[in-house]
Amino acid sequence: MHTYASRPQGYSLRQAGRCKEAIADYSACIDLAPEHFRAWSNRGAAWQCLGDHDRAVADYTAAIRLQPTHSASHHSRGVSRVQLDQWEDAIKDYTRALQLDETQPASNVARGRLYDRMGDHESAVADFSSALAKLAPNGHASDRAELLHCRGLAHRNAGDLQAAVDDYTSSLQLDPVSATATAILSNRGWALRKLGDLGRAVTDFTRCLEVGGESASVRCNRAFALAQQGDLRRAIKDYTAVLLHDPSHSEALFNRCCALDKLKQFHAAL
Repeated sequence: MHTYASRPQGYSLRQAGRCKEAIADYSACIDLAPEHFRAWSNRGAAWQCLGDHDRAVADYTAAIRLQPTHSASHHSRGVSRVQLDQWEDAIKDYTRALQLDETQPASNVARGRLYDRMGDHESAVADFSSALAKLAPNGHASDRAELLHCRGLAHRNAGDLQAAVDDYTSSLQLDPVSATATAILSNRGWALRKLGDLGRAVTDFTRCLEVGGESASVRCNRAFALAQQGDLRRAIKDYTAVLLHDPSHSEALFNRCCALDKLKQFHAAL
């Protein structure tokens, strides 16, 4: 029997979270048959699970040396290189993974996230769009919703706020109760406020507080939108609520003083 195929325990151990045992199993495989690239790649994944990204990169590199066309090893090495702040090398790994297997969206997503962090927002948008196009039409709505949120963030960072709002809206329509729904509502509210759509912005911030609970940043954003609408008294209530939880919140303190001053409540402002 094939040496590597006769030792399937490593994968099961890693799936069970027993990564140290998995590493021992893969190491035994490598000692017996160092030419089998999957043992190196899988041990890299186990090191990755333990957060040892230097060793993960070393094992993925060994796997790639043995099998240069294994796209998963390139992708996974990119993941560890991101954790090591080796961003340019990670981009190269994701790009090579896509050259070897252009049908898989994972490398588009990972590269898109990294491009966004690096400030290349247009490339991020392009990657998220490619990933969306590769998703199966009958796939999980939550996967598409997450990608739309990611692309919305990249649009926002690129300064295209209307495109961001459109993506946030599509994401919420697909998965209105996702774990990130409150973040999407907050992000859409922020973009709407910047676009001058203050009524919808207030609605989003209000819904965000109802669903996600108390948040100083969301209250301050709602207060700012209310003040822009001219509803200074409601804005003051929001700023006051923030200050009750955090009396040193400088933004809430300053903006409440400004609102009180506009209402000619000078003593309260002081």
